Amino acid sequence: MMRHLIEIELLTPLRIGDIDLSRETRRITRAGRNIHVSPIEFRLLECLMETPGGILSRTQLLEKVWGSSKIDNRTVDTHISRLRKVLVRDDEADPIKTVRGRGYRLIETFTKDGFNRT
Repeated sequence: MMRHLIEIELLTPLRIGDIDLSRETRRITRAGRNIHVSPIEFRLLECLMETPGGILSRTQLLEKVWGSSKIDNRTVDTHISRLRKVLVRDDEADPIKTVRGRGYRLIETFTKDGFNRT
């Protein structure tokens, strides 16, 4: 039963705003455009998408993505920065918000004209 639930979870795509993440194909798209990231950045985005609107601390992300908190916290910041560079283009809003002193969260994004892209 538990194995079946894990398989279903792996097949279930994630969607937040105009970002789609397929766990099965390891593919990310934003507004229909393919996004290419490293395996670490894929897992980082996946963690943020599993907690929509929720704040994940650097320590939580280190444990979920790297499996350890023995890595420097700045490593998370570096990978978040790389993720932002590939996710944000032209009129697209940054979906990753820094919550000072607490961590990061992923929000539904809107175009500059105020319309949701979903």
